[in-house]
Amino acid sequence: MTYREDWIMVNNVPTRILTWGTWVEDLKDDENLVFVITGNPGVVDFYEQFLEELHKNLKMPVWAVGHAGHEIPPKSKNMKSNHLYDLQEQIDHKAAIMEKFIPQNCKVYIIAHSMGAKVALELLKMPKIGEKIEKCYMLFPTVERIADTRNAKFIVPFIHYFGSTIIFLSWIFTLLPNLMQYYMLSGTFKLAYGASSACAIQGGIKLIRPLVLKNVFHLTNDEMIKIKELDAQTLNKYKNKLKFYYGTTDGWSPLKFYSNLKNKVPDVDAVVCKDGIQHAFAIKSSSLMADRIANWIKELKSYECNN
Repeated sequence: MTYREDWIMVNNVPTRILTWGTWVEDLKDDENLVFVITGNPGVVDFYEQFLEELHKNLKMPVWAVGHAGHEIPPKSKNMKSNHLYDLQEQIDHKAAIMEKFIPQNCKVYIIAHSMGAKVALELLKMPKIGEKIEKCYMLFPTVERIADTRNAKFIVPFIHYFGSTIIFLSWIFTLLPNLMQYYMLSGTFKLAYGASSACAIQGGIKLIRPLVLKNVFHLTNDEMIKIKELDAQTLNKYKNKLKFYYGTTDGWSPLKFYSNLKNKVPDVDAVVCKDGIQHAFAIKSSSLMADRIANWIKELKSYECNN
């Protein structure tokens, strides 16, 4: 397994990229690629086990990038940005990466989690980028009326009233010894999810930083404003390139959204999880989710070879 991670500048945004198989500057014109767009927060460490399992299973290059402003580069990289990035800027950020580093004849399999699914839909609408995309796998997608969901009705007011306090407490958290940070988050994940992987804990440590949380909160608020009614026109146009995966108890993407999708686009490929996988699947269901997606991609490639 060839693994590499590094920081690059994309649209003047410090960007951390994790790659398995082929580094971003070495991708050949005829290669297939799995490109992962995270949810919010966009800290790629949360997905590291999931990404590694995907690469092992598929033997294809796998890339993942964090959202703009959701990870802070080390001082040695001499990269700085104090900007707060909204939804459109996150879309532009991913588009710039695909334009710059992915050759036009590559077949790209996008895995988009949560609000990453909205980003993927917007990428499909860009002609040169959409042509590269073979399939988008939308996991627990937040592509409509996110402000009306159970989680949003709790979290948005919480951010409004306590956001400044949380950011201040995050600064105090950064002053704690690394080992104490690790064990605090390990205990928190075990209480919340019944499990805690090393990559999830590392992701949590990187998340609890004042500037990162400001960006996460800013993007969350912007999502509430901009992700409204289902974009049925785009979904109907690109339905052959889409597969949706919904959870049964998802507080961000409830089953009524699955029903609405099937009502507006009856023949779209959309399924409901039967295994109780939670929205934040990367915390304890990485292997199961990676196996499932790998099988879908293998089936699609096999179908294409036989037709």
